[in-house]
Amino acid sequence: MGKKTIYIPPSQRKMARFQNINTLIEWGRKIQKIWNKIPEEIQKDLSWFEENKENFEELKIIDELITFVKKEFKKNGYSLKTSINIKQY
Repeated sequence: MGKKTIYIPPSQRKMARFQNINTLIEWGRKIQKIWNKIPEEIQKDLSWFEENKENFEELKIIDELITFVKKEFKKNGYSLKTSINIKQY
C-alpha cells in the first residue's frame, strides 16, 4: 500500500454502482474535510475532485433526501402524512 491509497475513492460494483453511491458520497465528504491536509502532490492527482466539488455537494443533498423519503415511507407508509412531510423537507 502506498501513501496515496487512503485517498483513492472506493471501487464501485459494476452491476449496482448507482445503488451504492452513498459510499462514494461518504468518501467525498471525508476528502473535503481533510483537503487542506492532503499533500500537494496527491491534491494534483485528485484535481478532478476539486473541479467537481459542487457535484458532490448535490449528490450529498440528493442522498439525504432519499434517506429521508425511505424513512418516511417505512414509518408512515404511503399516506397523506408522508406526502406532506416529504414536501416540507
